[in-house]
Formats: sequence, structure tokens, C-alpha cells
Amino acid sequence: HTGGIDWILRYANSTFATDGYLAFSHTSLNARDRVTGFAGRLYAGKIAGEHWVYASTYDFTSRDYSVNDVGFFLRPSDHGGYSQVQYQELNAPGILRRYYVRLATDYRWNFDNINLIKNFEFNPTFELKNFWMLGASFQGNFRSYDDRETRGRGLYRRPSGIQLKFSVETDPRPIAVGKYSATFLSTEKGGKTFLAFADITFRPVPWTELTANLLYGSTINEEAWVIPYGNLLPDTTVFGNRETKQYSATVGGTITFTRNLTLQIYGQLFLAKGHYDAFRRMISPSSFANFDAAFRARLSALGLTPDFNEQIFNANVVLRWEYLPGSTIYLVWTQARSGFDEDYFTSFTKNITNSFKLPADNVFLVKITYWWSL
Repeated sequence: HTGGIDWILRYANSTFATDGYLAFSHTSLNARDRVTGFAGRLYAGKIAGEHWVYASTYDFTSRDYSVNDVGFFLRPSDHGGYSQVQYQELNAPGILRRYYVRLATDYRWNFDNINLIKNFEFNPTFELKNFWMLGASFQGNFRSYDDRETRGRGLYRRPSGIQLKFSVETDPRPIAVGKYSATFLSTEKGGKTFLAFADITFRPVPWTELTANLLYGSTINEEAWVIPYGNLLPDTTVFGNRETKQYSATVGGTITFTRNLTLQIYGQLFLAKGHYDAFRRMISPSSFANFDAAFRARLSALGLTPDFNEQIFNANVVLRWEYLPGSTIYLVWTQARSGFDEDYFTSFTKNITNSFKLPADNVFLVKITYWWSL
């Protein structure tokens, strides 16, 4: 069962709002026992104004709340929220059209009072007179705990770190529109991540839109539980330095022949690989002992390696025809290719070539609907 509130107040040039809900579930664990769980959320803030806007939200889900009965939430058995304050200038001087400067913080705990998330973010955004958007973000992540990283063998203390992000979006009105971003993450234990994204959209004619984007990500020295063998030995939890690389290329588009006839296309190539080194045994949530030689010997004896190299290609084409108002025919073709091996050191070029040599699963579908007016 759920109950909620929703309230908006407008005063002068400002708008204030609050909303929320309270839910509970009553679920059978077995034929004899039933448990009751609760979940809730409360939001309040000033959502519109000349210069200052702000908001804060708090939510919780108890241990016994059942998502199968009521609602949706990210994870059970935690509580926390998000708060932000923003200063905005909607008629900025000089080369700027408008700008926003936002400060925000995110915070969560489980019901054992273990801090799971604690960070803050500074985020300025500028819109120029030519309608280009420039954005930046500085995020500081404080030390906190992860109660899932060890897959059931206790807490892991995440290192603190900083994250920087820069983004550019071009004027959305021309034939070609671009979006670009770069993200840098560094942790106190030497982990470093770089993520770059580029997207371009073409609208050569009003009835056609084509989009292509590229993504590249690289991580080194990331302290992480060894997937999937971190708990291979009894009462031993093994971490290592993880190095990963990922590549993604996506193309898609829509061609509108008439108001009732459209063609949609989509294709994506995704490559991801990872390598582990410097194995160590967890002693406490924040301390480790060298375990490199012993763990390597154990993996070798079993013929195992935690390294991975994954290639995925997906494509689909959909022709949609609304032959009568509310009645449609869909013609669909999809292709999926997926491969996995343990050779991290395969070259990027060879991975691309191998992706298109993988066995393909092709599916052809026809879906017809007819609308009856009652």
C-alpha cells in the first residue's frame, strides 16, 4: 500500500514544491511467517525563482520491504538523500546568455549506521550567446563503505577520490549538432580513470535524423574484488589492482517517410576487457596483506584466470506503418553477436575483426495490431 503528498506554492516570482510517499509491504517468507517492510520519500524545495533555487530529498527502504509487492527502489535496507542549492543568472551580461552554479551533496547509510555514500559536487554551466553550452563538474568523494563489493564477506572501505568532468554542446539548431565530454577520476590509492564521449547528430532534411557516438574508457590501478574468483578460497577475500579498457561505437537514426510510415535503425559495437594484478588478501575493511604468489599458484593449479575480454555487436531495423488510426504493422530484424575470452592483451584491431566473425543470432518479427473502437 502507498500514500503520497504533492504540493506546489507560487509566490511572486518563486515556486515552492514538496512531494513524497509512504509505502509498506506485508509479505510471506514461508507458510508460517510474514514480515512487514516500509519505504518512503520526502522532497521539498524552491524549484523556480529569479536567482536562487534549492531542494533536498530524503528516502528510506527498510530491510523487509519487498519490491515485488510495491514500488521500485535502487537497493533495500538503506536511507539517505540528496541536497542542492543553485544560483542562476537568466539574463547574463557579455558573451553569456545565462549561467548556473550548483553545489550539491549526496549521502547514504545502511541500517547498521554504516556510511555508504558521502560526496559533494560543484557544477557550473554556461550558455553562450551562440547557444553553445559549456559545463564543468568537480566532485569530491569521501571515504565510505561498500557492503556489497566483497559479495557477502563484510565491508570494504572505498578510498576517497576526486572527479573532474568537462562538457561542450554545440548550438542545437543547425544541421549538425555535437556533444563532447571528458571525465577524469583519481583515488587516494592510485586508481585513475579516463572516460571520453563524443556524439554528433545530423538532420540533413526535416524528415531524417542520424546519430553517431563514440565512447572510450580506461582505468588503471583500481582496487577491486577479483571477479569472479575473489572468494575462491574459504574465508579468504582477495582484491587486486584492476586495469580495464572499453570502447563503444553506436549509430542510429530515424527516417520519416510520411506521418504514418517510419524506419528506425540502430547498431552498436561494444568491446570491454580487464586485467588483474597485485593480488592481496583482505584483513579488515581497509587493510590488506600480500597474497600475490599464493593466489596466482591457486589460479594456475585450477587453470583459471580472472582476466576477461568481451565483444558484443547488436543491430536492429524497425519499419513501422500505421495503416489505420491506432492500428500498426511492425517489421523487425535484429542481429546479436557476443563473444568472451580471457586474453586481455588482444589488440584493439583484432578485437574489432573478431567481433564480426562471431556467430550471429538473427531474428525476424512481424507484429500487427488493430484498434477496435468500443
